[in-house]
Amino acid sequence: MATENPTWGYTRQVGALDNLGHQVGRNTVERVLPRRGLEPAPARGKRIQWKTFLRTHLGVIAAADFFSVELLTLRGLVRYLVLFVNDLQAWRVQIGSVVQQPYGALMTHVARNLTDGVDGFLIGKRYLLHDRDPL
Repeated sequence: MATENPTWGYTRQVGALDNLGHQVGRNTVERVLPRRGLEPAPARGKRIQWKTFLRTHLGVIAAADFFSVELLTLRGLVRYLVLFVNDLQAWRVQIGSVVQQPYGALMTHVARNLTDGVDGFLIGKRYLLHDRDPL
């Protein structure tokens, strides 16, 4: 009932259930809806679920992140950071850079290469997902 009538609040749903012959308390409806993944009435009809957003926009989303690789060299243990970008629809991965320490000018250069108008990996992408890591 809540998904078919996204503007109905708890009290209105209780009234509708009462009209159908079911005696249910407002607090029961308030407790049951979040368990089913439904938000309260003002937000229910306005927000899109993350799963639905991803499925709808899959062709225009890419994700980027770093992972680290540690190598034992003659100088000792060296840590490299690898920037990769993943096309979520095709599950293709592009390595953006491999560096010991990422810095602004390098990231600008990598972004320019990934968004190049001729052969950039992110052509046609609208959203780039990333975490809030300072890297």
